[in-house]
Amino acid sequence: MPTTSWTFPRADLLPTYAFVVSDTVKAEVRATGADIIDLGLGNPDRPTPPAIVEQLQQASQVGQNHRYHPGRGLIDLRVALTGWYRRRYQATFDPERQVMVTMGAKDGMTGLCLATLAPGDTVLVPDPCYPIHRGAPLIAGADVMTYASTGDEPAEDVERALARAARAGKRIKLVIANYPQNPTGRTVTREQLRAFCQVVQRSGAMLLHDLAYADLDFQQRYAPSIFDCGLAQSEA
Repeated sequence: MPTTSWTFPRADLLPTYAFVVSDTVKAEVRATGADIIDLGLGNPDRPTPPAIVEQLQQASQVGQNHRYHPGRGLIDLRVALTGWYRRRYQATFDPERQVMVTMGAKDGMTGLCLATLAPGDTVLVPDPCYPIHRGAPLIAGADVMTYASTGDEPAEDVERALARAARAGKRIKLVIANYPQNPTGRTVTREQLRAFCQVVQRSGAMLLHDLAYADLDFQQRYAPSIFDCGLAQSEA
């Protein structure tokens, strides 16, 4: 049988995963006998609390849980998620139409990009950024441009990047943001986040805000959400 050399252009566009690189470096350093402190993936160094493990064990014995779940996630979980946003950010959502459960944020972002982006679209992502923020648009076939994620005024940084894109003849379809930001640790105030959202609004682009570190803000108890930064919810 003749062999066929298939090409995988979208996969070829992806850079080497950052944690693969760092794991290689760590292994080399450890091989020298050095004792290093690993600040990488942030895996827990303590076991899961017994009450949670017990609940998982009980749930595993329920036959109904062995079936496929609804594509949007269990309604009880979606209702609980809307309750969290209402308590934390005074934001209300329809659990039937506005909430979806995914297998983690990376899965959700990748699915969203595949659903909304196509070759020829351009996405604005932070630089530096968490790998999936660049990877998801690339997997969807979109072009990627960057804005600085290290400045003190995020709105000005993204506005400059939007202007740069316009000069290059590109219209940004999606802006990805991540505050508190990985890997820089940078946080934003509600006022800064509101200004950022307003810049994106004026451009006509969509905004994807990865609020993975909502409980890890250095300035306040909870990091601000795009639904809690002074804009009407219909605007956010």
